[in-house]
Amino acid sequence: MIFTDPFTEVAAVLAVAAGFAVLAFWLRQPLIIAFVFVGVLLGPAGLDWVRAYDQVDLFAKLRIGLLLFVVGLKLDPHLIRSVGLVAMVTGLG
Repeated sequence: MIFTDPFTEVAAVLAVAAGFAVLAFWLRQPLIIAFVFVGVLLGPAGLDWVRAYDQVDLFAKLRIGLLLFVVGLKLDPHLIRSVGLVAMVTGLG
């Protein structure tokens, strides 16, 4: 599918992702699985919908930053102390 401008393209990708998110929620599957599937489906390996690579790349980087921020907000300091050494060794490994 060819889009006339990047805004329409990003909106179409988000609409498909939202549809798959509803489907994943209905099937009781993790949302990340649905989003990865949409990325593969609409990316160069699939239907090749994405032509505005710069805009989609910026959106992806912003989302990763937001995801890491939310994960940081939900971390419990007591949990970090209890599994900190094991997590550090595993992460370095």
